[in-house]
Amino acid sequence: LKSTDLVAVRVNGSLSIVGRVMAVGEQRETVCFNDHLIRIRLDSSMLDSEYAALACSSRKAREYIERVATTTAGQYTVNQGMISALPLPIPTLAVQR
Repeated sequence: LKSTDLVAVRVNGSLSIVGRVMAVGEQRETVCFNDHLIRIRLDSSMLDSEYAALACSSRKAREYIERVATTTAGQYTVNQGMISALPLPIPTLAVQR
C-alpha cells in the first residue's frame, strides 16, 4: 500500500459497513491487506486521498453503495467496478485540501 491509496471494505455481513473507505496515510512499516479489502490507487493529480475518503462517506455515496451491493449467504459484497463508479464530486485539489 502507498500513503495515497484508499482501502474499501469488499465484503461484510453488515450493509452499513460494506463499501466503507479509508485513506491509508503514511505508514512506518510495510502494510499488507487481506482479501476482504479493495485497494484503490488514486490519480493524485486529481484526487486527494483524505478528501476522497471523506467524499466516499457522504450520504449520496453510501446510498449508491447500499443500492449496488450484492448479497449471498448473508454477506454483502462490492467490487472494484462498483467502487470506481461512486458518484463523487471532484473539485480542484486546492478545494479538496
